[in-house]
Amino acid sequence: MNWFIMSSQINRKIIDIEKFQILTSKFINNKGQVNEIFFNGFHFIYMLTNNSRRSSILSVDKNLFIFGDIEMHNKNELARKYNLLKDSRSAIDEFSILLTIYQKKGIDVLNEIVGDFSIIIIDTDKNIKYFIRDQLGKKTLFHTYEEDHFFVSSDLFLLDHIIKNRKLNTDYFFEYFNRNGVIDNKLTPYKRVYRIPSGHYIRVQEKEHITFEYWCLTRTIQKETKLQEEEYTEQFYSLLENSVKSRIQDHSKSAVMLSGGLDSTSVYAISKLMEQKSDIKVSSVSAVFDQLKEADERQYINPLLEKYNDKGHFVNYDDNLLYENIPFNSPYSHEPFVDILTYEFTNKTIERAAEREYLNILTGFGGDHLLAGSLFMTKDFFKKGKLKKIVSFLTNHAIVNNISAFNLLKKYTLFPNVATYHSVNKYTNYYHEITNKLKNIKYYHQKELYIQLLNTKPHYIDRILGGRNNVSIHHPFLDRKLIEFVYNLPPEFRLSKTYNKYILRESMKKLLTNDIINNLNKVDHDVHTYESIQKNWSTIYRRFNEPLLINELNLVSHLDWNDKLIQWRNGVEQNDDFWTLLSIEVWYKKYLQKVKSD
Repeated sequence: MNWFIMSSQINRKIIDIEKFQILTSKFINNKGQVNEIFFNGFHFIYMLTNNSRRSSILSVDKNLFIFGDIEMHNKNELARKYNLLKDSRSAIDEFSILLTIYQKKGIDVLNEIVGDFSIIIIDTDKNIKYFIRDQLGKKTLFHTYEEDHFFVSSDLFLLDHIIKNRKLNTDYFFEYFNRNGVIDNKLTPYKRVYRIPSGHYIRVQEKEHITFEYWCLTRTIQKETKLQEEEYTEQFYSLLENSVKSRIQDHSKSAVMLSGGLDSTSVYAISKLMEQKSDIKVSSVSAVFDQLKEADERQYINPLLEKYNDKGHFVNYDDNLLYENIPFNSPYSHEPFVDILTYEFTNKTIERAAEREYLNILTGFGGDHLLAGSLFMTKDFFKKGKLKKIVSFLTNHAIVNNISAFNLLKKYTLFPNVATYHSVNKYTNYYHEITNKLKNIKYYHQKELYIQLLNTKPHYIDRILGGRNNVSIHHPFLDRKLIEFVYNLPPEFRLSKTYNKYILRESMKKLLTNDIINNLNKVDHDVHTYESIQKNWSTIYRRFNEPLLINELNLVSHLDWNDKLIQWRNGVEQNDDFWTLLSIEVWYKKYLQKVKSD
């Protein structure tokens, strides 16, 4: 994981190495070396953390400068395609690959690379500058102006010297609320500070700044493939295997955040097979409970560890409760995000891995979004006249879930609305934006997958957790090639008449235990959450019953907010809007504290 800031060097430096080190020491576990470079009127400062094996810079003939944070997951494939391998043992540098393809194809290089990246390209021959963010938004990239200086940074905290003088952008918070905490547009919490959205780049030529969307799932070629089931399964497994391999091959030690669920166990099993074929070390780290048995998953974890002759690493959470001293139980971030509410839980697991020098962390995140499927596919069956198939799917799911088949028919087949199903408010601009996107997608099962994947976009917590623990965090299910393949799969491979994640279960049968393959019920941590709320309720209620920013912006009434709080305390399941609102208040209280201390 790399951290960087670029500024236009006119007459003076706004930020120097000393200021950069102060900023990074405040917000991350600063164990990397800080360097600076000047090129063509621009000043670059960057830090490579100790767990990074990548160079962050490449300059050629003083005419082309490529800078940033790149993890190229198809680098071996591209090195072979462009004859960049000197011999089988040669190290492959992402920047050399990027340079070679850019020189041949220009900005169309983005159609070739698969990975996580935030990149700056300065092409002095063409007098063009590009600021690029990866297709799925794993890396972040921000920009702003201050007086006569232009800044681009990998993270908002590196713009802290500018942000602290800017007013809050109320439009951002309305959008954050309406989008259930998923912001992937240009807005940030601060006026005149902007985000580059995922799958976009900014081209600067002379005084012209234009933003382009170079990748979107809605424009993925919608193939009508007809393969045998075994062929689909083999292709899927090959893509998932390559995704896992590309995320561990550059690290000597990797740990999988292992639960008893299908997603993380699949990543773990594939990683262990990779370990057998190389000199890398792979293990696991898991949250366990001795007292709260309902939340414990060792009945699934331990047999899998035995299968791969691994002891794993465990963190007991019986006494590690959430919400102690909330909102000051988590580090300050420069924008809100919902996952900060479970920061304590995730952080302790990653801390344990880092203590044992596993500095590359893999997760099963994204598996549910990508592979769970939904009954919206029955609308596609309806359009094709497959009425028997509709009856079969709806009847089976009605029996399994003890709900009315007729209600399922109305909800998913006759009057489907994918946007409102995912809690998008009809009376917002976001609803119109999302429905316009969905019009470009032919099938309803693809529309639903598109929205599911939008909900994987807020990766900022990865940078906080990674920065604090000096680790890299990767999600193999969020791989562009894998996503495009699943997007074009027949929907029954995601949700069959028997169970969800059908293709994953079929492809992993020989690598996982039968208990994991056949388990259809996710173990949740609700009992742990409920105990955490009860123990810390006096603090929670005292600090949040009179919300600040929620009231100021009139996002919900004070009465509604208090009703939601009480329901949460009483164990009533809350909609996404509650978590979004709570994350706003948690962030705002920490923001006010920071303003006061500054």
